[in-house]
Amino acid sequence: MSRNAYYGNVYNLSATQQKEVNVSLKSPFGKVEVYTTIEDVEVASGLGYNLDDMMSCMTIEGAATVFNALDGAAIGEKTTISLLPNSIPTEIKTIKGKNYRMLAADFVLGFRNQPADVTVELLKADNQSLVFNAGKAWMESEATFVLYNRYLTTPVDFDINIDGNYDSDNTL
Repeated sequence: MSRNAYYGNVYNLSATQQKEVNVSLKSPFGKVEVYTTIEDVEVASGLGYNLDDMMSCMTIEGAATVFNALDGAAIGEKTTISLLPNSIPTEIKTIKGKNYRMLAADFVLGFRNQPADVTVELLKADNQSLVFNAGKAWMESEATFVLYNRYLTTPVDFDINIDGNYDSDNTL
């Protein structure tokens, strides 16, 4: 994880000599974590995508780049930021009784009560990559927002219907 900052205030203080003051510092950044199922990791590994040998990076659409140091609120225009690639963490988290493996995590400055779109790219050493939209994250100061799903492989159910009246043996 690549960034963090803190803010804090002391009000109604006047001093005529040295004085010690305790200040509680807060971070304006929220942490975004993206996880996928262990089964998903195993299937992807069988297809040549070994997470231990890969890097991940996130792109956040709707993030902020400036905050008010008095109250920690994001200010300015919404923007798209691309975070630098990092090694994929090996952290396992149990969510609702199911185990998930972390794919990406970083601190992001977000606008309060406004979601941002999170896209993750997993990079292999041979320049192949997997890119997926992880969903929307609400990045509140000092909070962790967890996105979890089956991101690497998605089972698809479909039906095949064969037209019995079609008179060619070569075409479905």
